[in-house]
Amino acid sequence: TTEDGEEAFPFENPRHIQQPLIQTIVDELSGTGTCPSHGESAARTSWVMDQLIRGNAAPG
Repeated sequence: TTEDGEEAFPFENPRHIQQPLIQTIVDELSGTGTCPSHGESAARTSWVMDQLIRGNAAPG
């Protein structure tokens, strides 16, 4: 924790950050698994991300 109260949680990103999701999609399409993501969860995630960056985005 820094003096101004910020706290960091360092971690290593996977080599390809989207690989786990891509694999679940491939598994779903090939009939060997299921993908937990769907249009509704994608829309919700997009909304949350928009709220998080609101006011913090670089000027366009």
